[in-house]
Amino acid sequence: MGYMGFLVWGHHMYLVGLDHRSRTLYSTVTIMISLPATIKVVN
Repeated sequence: MGYMGFLVWGHHMYLVGLDHRSRTLYSTVTIMISLPATIKVVN
């Protein structure tokens, strides 16, 4: 989860005009990180 966190910076750049594939990649990685992190916090 920590290593994937380095890839998440791109989802903060949605206003700079990233192409559709890049936005999809960053959104997918963000969801892959947020779900296990949420489960850890809730448990």
